[in-house]
Amino acid sequence: MKRSRRKSREEILKEKMPTGVKGLDHLLSGGVNRNNSLLIEGPPGSGKSTFAIQMLYQGAKLFKEPGILVAFEEFPNQIYQEYADYGFDLAQMEKENLLRVIWTEPRKVLDGSTGKEDLIGRIIRDMGAKRLVIDSISHFKRVTNKESELREILHRILNNFKMQSVNAILVKEIDPGPGDSISFEEYAVDASIRLINCPSGSTGENQRAIQIRKTRGQKHISGTHPFEFQRDGIQVFPHLRPVDIESLIPPKQTSARKIPTGVPGLDSLIGGGFEEASVNLVVGYSGTGKTTLARRFLHSHLAQGLKALHLSFQEIEERFLRAAESFSIDFRTYRENDQFDFKHLSPVGLTPEKLLQDLTLRILKNNYDCMVIDSISDLKTSISDPEKLREIIHLLVLLFRRAGITTLALNESEEISGNISLSGLDFAYLADSVIQLSLAEIDGKVHRFLAIMKMANTDHSKDLHEFLITSQGMELRAKATGLSGILTGHTAGRFEAVADQVLEPLDQSTRALAEVLASNQLSEQDRKKVISAREKLGIADIVLKEHFGLTDLSAIVEEMERDN
Repeated sequence: MKRSRRKSREEILKEKMPTGVKGLDHLLSGGVNRNNSLLIEGPPGSGKSTFAIQMLYQGAKLFKEPGILVAFEEFPNQIYQEYADYGFDLAQMEKENLLRVIWTEPRKVLDGSTGKEDLIGRIIRDMGAKRLVIDSISHFKRVTNKESELREILHRILNNFKMQSVNAILVKEIDPGPGDSISFEEYAVDASIRLINCPSGSTGENQRAIQIRKTRGQKHISGTHPFEFQRDGIQVFPHLRPVDIESLIPPKQTSARKIPTGVPGLDSLIGGGFEEASVNLVVGYSGTGKTTLARRFLHSHLAQGLKALHLSFQEIEERFLRAAESFSIDFRTYRENDQFDFKHLSPVGLTPEKLLQDLTLRILKNNYDCMVIDSISDLKTSISDPEKLREIIHLLVLLFRRAGITTLALNESEEISGNISLSGLDFAYLADSVIQLSLAEIDGKVHRFLAIMKMANTDHSKDLHEFLITSQGMELRAKATGLSGILTGHTAGRFEAVADQVLEPLDQSTRALAEVLASNQLSEQDRKKVISAREKLGIADIVLKEHFGLTDLSAIVEEMERDN
């Protein structure tokens, strides 16, 4: 079966009218079909006129397609000044005969469809116009209030422009109240866009979004997609689907090699390290050491010449860099060498679609090997809808795995005590591994502990280990033998006392046997018995120290060399 040939830009332009609005053409599969009409409707302040005029301006500037704006309220000079703030030099486009702004009455637009002198039609022919905006068709009610007559007027206008090979873009106001009514204008046009402008529940700014209601004769992506007013106009942030991620990000070839965690001793607990392109979750409440582990993870990759990204929703870049320097990690040099990127996004008013798009573009541009997200908890705060949060997390995991990025995602526990949850909104079921960090008060001191809760495809350690945070980062120490309930915040038993009670008497017995041997007062038979007992105690000492996580291998090697 032959693959279909990808169409050239020229072929696409013959079939489609690109809107020129960032993100919108993705929703419209490249743009609006040629000669088709487009309705843009929404409540006051939603951006209807800006959408329409941006389509005109970008059509003229990017595609050299002449356009006409028919305005019933504002004069041309007002429009020029208003849209200059977005960098739209409408006056210059008019000088180049690529744009014409006409202030007129609604009745004049009807002349071309009634056989009278057609001012608009003459300008279309003189310019060779391909796009025409009417702002707004709500003013046709100044001609008649009868819906049947308004319907007839609209049909005549649309047919007139279609016969002149023009894409008509109609602007219409709708009431801001609730409801999902369908107006007769939506039935008449070929394509319909509705804009949403509603108050935010958490920030002072309104939340704006766009819906593609219909597109006759072409495909489009449905749903609600946020957009923003930016310095250069409007940008739409499509709600990406898994198929969009797969089409944007080619799958990266990965190997079976293990990726180091950057923490001495931790790799051996998880079978040699993280799997390449895996998504790994570090869970713990505030102060347990999640960020410290993340810094060591990033640094171990950067030291190998790899590229890394740190995404933070709380800490700004300078604060992050200074904190790392206190642990003798110089991220600034890696930053200057374009090895390391730091991205800060405030969780207040966060647009998930914008985050996903930003990460996708960054990954395509920089080809990262690893990244840290600090933290998933902030995403939970920003996205109140559990289903939407779940969908965004799924898309992020798909993005990272497809791009071959080994990811460490931090997640702050809400409570110090309670049951351990690896389901629900913790998203542990999506992660390849889960590392739990905890605090426990023992004998009047606060201790930190680490447990491997999940490690896909690996027979990982099931032991709980104490760790310290030092000037060098994390340092794994003893197993938490003799203790229980640490992960749930209800610690019971003894920790240090158990090791002391067992190991100290063992050391004393070993030293006593050594003194007996040194006295040279034993018979040969008794001497052999003491040597055998000492060897057994030595083995027991090594096993128990390993059990408590206190084995000093270098000291053992030195002692063996002395004995030899």
